[in-house]
Amino acid sequence: MTAAVVRRRFTGVAVAAVLALAGCGLHAMRAHQVVAAWLACTECDAGQFDSVAALGRRPAGHAAVIGELRAAALGTGDSALIKAELSASYDSARAYALRTFGALPAGFSDRSDWIGHHLGNRIAVVQARALRAFASVDSGGSALHAVLDTLAHRPLRPDIRAMVDSLRVLNP
Repeated sequence: MTAAVVRRRFTGVAVAAVLALAGCGLHAMRAHQVVAAWLACTECDAGQFDSVAALGRRPAGHAAVIGELRAAALGTGDSALIKAELSASYDSARAYALRTFGALPAGFSDRSDWIGHHLGNRIAVVQARALRAFASVDSGGSALHAVLDTLAHRPLRPDIRAMVDSLRVLNP
């Protein structure tokens, strides 16, 4: 084998490796976008769930979707941005109450209670959606079992606990 042939083969392998890595990056980026749209939608009537399920069932997108859903279900995302949004919504609701009623209504919570309550709700919605999609994409799979086993030992809201318990029964 001549040096030119070796160089061509090496170059071909290197190009294939770069393209494969770029493809993995594209799948990961696409998975992040699709899963984020599903987790953040309000009405969810534009096919967001179907997009996650379809991408997760394709071999090329499966691992990336599983990674995104695992992070969402386990709550490993950064909540700083959500807390900032909730702080702004508290300020807006407080200003509206003062402007409209001249005082805060009885029982209007302070900032930390407001953020804690609404953050808990957001986390529960994200966990429920992630678990629903996870069960669709990896039904009976080892990744789903690992997430369910982890969540089984964590403190969860009662509605999320019931969902985890149901999924554990349905995916033995």
